[in-house]
Amino acid sequence: MKAFVRVLQDLVLLVARLVLGGVSLLHGWYRWQTVGVEGQTQQFATAGVPAPEVFAWGVTMVELIGGALLVFGLLTPLLGLVFAAQAVLSVVWVTGPNGPWVADGGFEYVAVMGALALVLAGFGAGRASIDALFRRPPAEDESDELRYDDTRQG
Repeated sequence: MKAFVRVLQDLVLLVARLVLGGVSLLHGWYRWQTVGVEGQTQQFATAGVPAPEVFAWGVTMVELIGGALLVFGLLTPLLGLVFAAQAVLSVVWVTGPNGPWVADGGFEYVAVMGALALVLAGFGAGRASIDALFRRPPAEDESDELRYDDTRQG
């Protein structure tokens, strides 16, 4: 049963990485090639984002480069935190005032992507990733069990 759960966990993390990474990569490509960084800067300035040009470049590069790295499973926990932070800032500065519904420019899509990013930050890339190639094997005496070691005497 443990083996089944472990394989299922790896498959779920793979799907999460491919979805978040792939969608982010597509969004970054769209921002860069269709809207353009200048257009993205104008949209951010209209929304009241501070330093809109810096954030336009930052979001575009995070989505392009970070999305590609997520697809391959490289630096996954770190990128999960970066994408989660991007989602929070997006809700605060851009989509939050529009309410929850994405049809109204709201935050539901961004919230789901942020939650998916947190899953990857917390659980990593899984075994089907480049990150897994750099993971050290656990020591024989290392256990997943929590231990309480009370060395205080009386």
